[in-house]
Amino acid sequence: MVFLGAGASDPYVLITTTPVRSAEDLQGLRLRSGGAPFSRWAENFGATPVSIAVGEQFEALNQGTIDGTMTSLVDMLSFRLVDVADYVTEIPLGTYHVTSNFTFNQSTWAGMSEDDRATVLRAANRANPTLTDRWGFQLPDAAREAVAEAGIEVITPDEGLLEASNAFAQSDSDSRTSADELAADFAALVEKWTEIVEELGDDLEAMSERAMEEIWSNVDLASYGL
Repeated sequence: MVFLGAGASDPYVLITTTPVRSAEDLQGLRLRSGGAPFSRWAENFGATPVSIAVGEQFEALNQGTIDGTMTSLVDMLSFRLVDVADYVTEIPLGTYHVTSNFTFNQSTWAGMSEDDRATVLRAANRANPTLTDRWGFQLPDAAREAVAEAGIEVITPDEGLLEASNAFAQSDSDSRTSADELAADFAALVEKWTEIVEELGDDLEAMSERAMEEIWSNVDLASYGL
């Protein structure tokens, strides 16, 4: 497969069947985790991370196998968690960055001319910020409406939990970036692109053009993906 770009989710939150207002409320909870950073967060607060596929969280919540899930609010609609959840705790757990939005078949890619590859790449690059805008902003708004209609309680956690969560996130990030060159490079890229986003605002076309300049213009399409 040939990678042609990724996107990001909205910040993950807690979707649960039991209320979480403080750090003490997390003790002993079984929380579905979609990756190691979320598992580390859960363990830090005395919860047990449970590694199950995103498509299984509905049944796991419904049957009581887990008490909650650390996931995008959009899953309220995408996986109908709105039908089985009782609470949303708005504590930002970080975004999910590793979705490959546009991945091309390698054998088909190899049979294409460089011009055709460039055309496909430009289309994927233009669509990537649009997909992220929809996942990160538009769909969460629709999910909030569904949550309100279902009577699900939206909880703002107490300051103690927010402060402890932010402190853990900073400590975890510092330990990873100091020990892992790849993590350090990623953190530097997040800082760089945060500045670019602040410069460009919500202009998706401008964002696409900047990504082409900063990233894809440096890629040799004669050899990339082969």
